[in-house]
Amino acid sequence: MKLAIERFLDEEEALEKERRLVLDRWKKYEITGEAIGHDKVAEWAANLRTSGTKFD
Repeated sequence: MKLAIERFLDEEEALEKERRLVLDRWKKYEITGEAIGHDKVAEWAANLRTSGTKFD
């Protein structure tokens, strides 16, 4: 039972961390309007298949 509770809490903490990250990114977007265009993302995705480039 203790292991199940620990696992549950770990998962909930990870979800909350992700929620905060997304909200912080959204707030930054609202302030700056900065975004990555579709063409640039499509180019990046195409390069992943060929060069193994990682998203930073």
